[in-house]
Amino acid sequence: MPTLNSIRKEEDGDEESDTRGLLASEAEISENCVPETSENTYTTTVSSTTSGDRLKPSEPGETPETNPFSQSNGSSSDAESEEEKVNVSYFSLYRYSNKCEKFLVLLGLVVATLTGVVPAWANYTFGQFTKTMVDYASNTSRQCPPPKTEGTTPFMKEVEKFVIYQSSLGAFELVAGYLFVMLLNYVAEKQSYKIRKEYFRKLMQQDISWFDKNAKRDFSSRMVDDMLKIQNAMSEKIGMFVSSIVNCVFLTGLSFALGWKLTLALMVFIPLLGVLSGFEANVQSTMTSKEQAAYAEAGAVAEEVLTNIRTVHAFNGQTKEMERYNAKITHAKKVAYKRHILTGLGNGLIWTVSLCNFAYAFWYGAVLVVYSRETGDGLYGPDNILVILFSVMMTGFYFGASSDYIEAVSGGSGAAEGIFPVLDRNSEINSLSEEGIVPTGRSSGEISFKNIRFSYPSRPGITVLENVSIRVKAGETVALVGASGCGKSTCVQLLQRLYDPSEGEITFDGVDIRLLNVKWLRSQLGVVGQEPILFNTTIAENISFGLKGVSREEIEASAKQAYAHNFIMQLPQGYDTLVGERGASLSGGQKQRVAIARALVRNPSALLLDEATSALDFQSESIVQAALERASQGRSTIIIAHRLSTIKAADKIYVVDKGLIVEQGTHAELMEMRGRYYQLVLSQEESEMLRGDEEVEKSGEEEQQEDFVQEYMYNEPATGRITSRTRLISQTSVDDFPLAVEGKDDDKKDSDSVSFFRLWRANLQEWPYLLVVILCSVVKGLQLPAYAYIFGDFIQSFTIKDDVEVINHGKFYCFAYLGIAVGMGICGFLQKMLVGFSGECFTYRIRQQLFSCLLEQDISFFDAQQNTVGKLTARLSTDASSIRGATGSRMAGVLQAFAIVIGAGLMSFYYLPNMAAVTIVFVPVMIYISFMEGKVMNSDNVIERDSIEASCNIAVEALNNIRTVASLCAEEQFMDMYEEALAASHRVNLKRAHVRGIVYGVISGGPMFCYCTSLWYGGYLVEQSCASIGSVFKVAEALIYCTMSGGAAISYAPAYDKGKIAAARIFELFDATPLISRFSQHVAVFNSLGTVKGQVDFENVNFNYKNRPSVKVLKSLNLNVKPGESVAICGPSGSGKSTCAALIFRFYDPTTGQVKFDGVDLKRLNLDYVRQQIGLVSQEPILFDCSIKDNIAYGNNERNVEMDEIINAAIATNMHNFITSLPAGYETRVGLLGNQLSGGQKQRIAIARAILRQPKLLVLDEATSALDSQSEVAVQAALDSAKTGRTSVTIAHRLSSILNSDKIFVMKGGRIEACGTHSDLIQMEGIYQAMWKAQSSQQQSDSSS
Repeated sequence: MPTLNSIRKEEDGDEESDTRGLLASEAEISENCVPETSENTYTTTVSSTTSGDRLKPSEPGETPETNPFSQSNGSSSDAESEEEKVNVSYFSLYRYSNKCEKFLVLLGLVVATLTGVVPAWANYTFGQFTKTMVDYASNTSRQCPPPKTEGTTPFMKEVEKFVIYQSSLGAFELVAGYLFVMLLNYVAEKQSYKIRKEYFRKLMQQDISWFDKNAKRDFSSRMVDDMLKIQNAMSEKIGMFVSSIVNCVFLTGLSFALGWKLTLALMVFIPLLGVLSGFEANVQSTMTSKEQAAYAEAGAVAEEVLTNIRTVHAFNGQTKEMERYNAKITHAKKVAYKRHILTGLGNGLIWTVSLCNFAYAFWYGAVLVVYSRETGDGLYGPDNILVILFSVMMTGFYFGASSDYIEAVSGGSGAAEGIFPVLDRNSEINSLSEEGIVPTGRSSGEISFKNIRFSYPSRPGITVLENVSIRVKAGETVALVGASGCGKSTCVQLLQRLYDPSEGEITFDGVDIRLLNVKWLRSQLGVVGQEPILFNTTIAENISFGLKGVSREEIEASAKQAYAHNFIMQLPQGYDTLVGERGASLSGGQKQRVAIARALVRNPSALLLDEATSALDFQSESIVQAALERASQGRSTIIIAHRLSTIKAADKIYVVDKGLIVEQGTHAELMEMRGRYYQLVLSQEESEMLRGDEEVEKSGEEEQQEDFVQEYMYNEPATGRITSRTRLISQTSVDDFPLAVEGKDDDKKDSDSVSFFRLWRANLQEWPYLLVVILCSVVKGLQLPAYAYIFGDFIQSFTIKDDVEVINHGKFYCFAYLGIAVGMGICGFLQKMLVGFSGECFTYRIRQQLFSCLLEQDISFFDAQQNTVGKLTARLSTDASSIRGATGSRMAGVLQAFAIVIGAGLMSFYYLPNMAAVTIVFVPVMIYISFMEGKVMNSDNVIERDSIEASCNIAVEALNNIRTVASLCAEEQFMDMYEEALAASHRVNLKRAHVRGIVYGVISGGPMFCYCTSLWYGGYLVEQSCASIGSVFKVAEALIYCTMSGGAAISYAPAYDKGKIAAARIFELFDATPLISRFSQHVAVFNSLGTVKGQVDFENVNFNYKNRPSVKVLKSLNLNVKPGESVAICGPSGSGKSTCAALIFRFYDPTTGQVKFDGVDLKRLNLDYVRQQIGLVSQEPILFDCSIKDNIAYGNNERNVEMDEIINAAIATNMHNFITSLPAGYETRVGLLGNQLSGGQKQRIAIARAILRQPKLLVLDEATSALDSQSEVAVQAALDSAKTGRTSVTIAHRLSSILNSDKIFVMKGGRIEACGTHSDLIQMEGIYQAMWKAQSSQQQSDSSS
């Protein structure tokens, strides 16, 4: 019935809006981008460049795993302008189906076609039944009850005939509906499963240049959203489309056969309904897309902020980030408001036009019946009138439904346009291909670059390498040195064949690498990058990515070789410890050692070390460097280094400058040349040696120093007992980091105990909207019983002999229904619009409050496993939308359902209590059937959703780190993981196809059984009790089809359960009280300390991370930093140094003891005020995805920063010239996490940000660790200048950078081992002396060489 359709469409519209937030937290991958066609990678492609391109074109390898030349400043990339538009036909969606599956699809479509005949046949039999009832009721000579006779009366025979027909049709609908829905869903699941796997496999095959050009990287939305659209297009939707078209044909034919005049008159309304439906669908589609895009931007902001929450807290950026997030969701809210106004208008007009059609039919039908009586042609009787009326209305319904189905079908084809080009693209560099030479035996590792010229395909106008020739003999160690951005890492990428050179050739074992099998080539290379990428799995599995099928013994052996075994075994779960996202649960040194173990486990014939020890402290570097030197024995090795001390023993050193080889030779030969290399060495000596000359001269005896260091590192000083070389660095290496993976999984509880009244209290601010919505819902609910009442009376009117009275009844019902039509139009408009307004206001406020709540949580909150960035952004997107299902937006449907059921029930019992009592038995059945239809056909499948999300996470991690995956030849491992994650939902969905079929069959055939049974009993009452036929039809219509509509209205009740669970999660976060709050009421000193001096005191501080209470990180620590002092903290990795910095910023509070600032306990000071006095430069600099100017200005979020201040800060860090050389200058975007910059460039911007803050206390956590020697000299000088006149705390591995510190604290195992100036500590026999002697010995050796 049209009324049922209206309700369903109305509910569907709301459901659509609720799903918009699902992919909004995946901001990193949001827009549509069609892959480009294959290109010849042996030649340079031609494309234009725009302002804001990659900041460091020659060194993408030194950045995180992202697009090396993606566009900045919001401009579209070249790839987008060259997108390949491919039209995908619907039938090509079945490209991976076999003959059996094609047969099942054909069978399903044939059965769907047969179901299209049923409605016309059912209408015709209903017309005949109506004629029987009217004729019998019009017979004034009938007796009631009739005389007893043997057998069934002619009247009841006709009634029983109707029952048999209707039951047969119901049985056929049940079986046929099950069959075609099951078959089509079964095949759709099979096809989508194959396409998902093939799409991911094809993505894994693509060359890196293709990823460079696909700047939007919307693979996640393709795998989830687009694949669901494709599956939806191949599911029962195509069968329902065919069935709807056949329905329209047969119903229209029946209508014209029975009476063309009335049919034409009623069909005038059909095009208008089509236009209105199309308008509403177009508005929903267009505006929802804009809304989703806006929420995606908000999700991107939230993800970036929560990922970098420590930086946000350190710089008091909460208010600024809140404003940024609010701006995004406010825009989304405005778009949503427009959508709700327009869809409300369309909904109201559809209600009005649909009901006007009924009104017109009542009047014109009565006129035609009277005319037929007068002429005696018999063309129009009550049977024909009703059959035509329902056939035309059902034609409109099926026509409207077919537009929805065709939209789903075309949507699948449209979604395939973004996926199928990837399926059809053959990559020139395919790591999964079996093509190419696979040499037998172990390779020698001989490498040769011959006259290489190279430009990145995304920026062919910039030459990165020019006429480069490099020779690496078998077993030889070759080093590449030069300033950042000169092209060193590009050479390593070319050797791995991540790209092909524009000119020249690269050979491996004398064979052009383009002729070798790509997988074999990469398997011969062990790569360790500057910024190690670990995957979100266990340590053992991370190492095993280096070699598929590796045994546990081999994993442990490689870890021992990389000096990682000891610290791994100290972890609670050992090798089975999860490392977190990007290895977040490990320190930089620990991550690097795991990455080295991963490279060594494959026993490569050549090692490629791109600053492999850059993240390690000096002792760690010495030990790992020794391990690498041992590992490089018998292997060809290419080392890329900034620190020249690590490559002085290389067999040959190539000096690279601006893509050219300017010098080559051994260390000694290059020093004699006194050229570029010599300048680099002098530059490094200036930063690391000059300040230490006095102290080095005191020792003088190099041999003695080496012996002492060797003894200290290999033996316990007190006992002489042999100990591990890693003891110095690994003994407490895990203590300095909170391992979120150990937290209890509190997320499992998913409590749904949230109070119903609390939910409504949260939504009460929208009470004016809700009040009108409730009123409209009740009125709309009562409309259906009113329809049943008028319908019954309309049929009863045909028993009247007086033609004038029949006409008058027709007019009356016409005007009555016109009034109802106008009222329903207004109610439909208001309900649709205000439900939307209420929901948008509510979710806007929830998102706003939730994001604010998250920003105010202390850092320990984010350490917990249940509070990962992914889960929190899901709360902001999915849960914030789902909570609407438990409040006003869904309660409107429930109230409408109650109004329908109560109104229909009261009316039925009033007119025919006996029939109502019998028929009401079917009411729960009909409501349950409708409920199950909504639940099964429309609700989310939890297992499917979880499985798709899990597989999507695997895919996104692999694709975001595609360079690492390619280097490791780990594509097949990720494909296996992806397939395994998908398997759970695949198995469930194949079974679910049967459930969907059964539910659809029952919802199609069940009402026919109930309706014919009810009318059979009504016929019995007419014959035996002289019941009015009008009352019979009133009761049947009210209690069967009206309650079906009621069931449809509450069929989205699963949304209430989902909303309640979402509310429980959100309220749990609302109720989470931060242990460290910016707004604490217990702060005694708020805004002033008088003149801030920057003094810091640790008094008997003990500390352990909340997630690891059994491990003490700091033990009775006493540390004093006086105003104006320059203090340094050094010691092995994991000794607690960075934890001290975290306590200074009050990221955490000590377990016992006090941390004081200017003599006042930090707990008594206003948190924002304290952090405002402190500047931070961390070891791993965090930048935001905005302009360079905004990143530097982030140093002071309490005021508007002038441009001159930003420029001065950039000049101080030697960045101004580089920034101004960029096309967009200071407006250049730095990319996600600053991925468009090299490590050194990011670090200098972070330092500029700290200098701009003009802090009283400067905290430097390895601030120059990522810089080359030239940059380090300039930046170190800037830092020395910045420290003048203010207190500074420097955490350092390189002791040469802290020689002039007023005080140096040496930490080990969470304690202060020694304290004093550099001179004092050199006189002591302890860890500092050993560290210094080892370092100075190595530096003197470098200098003398």
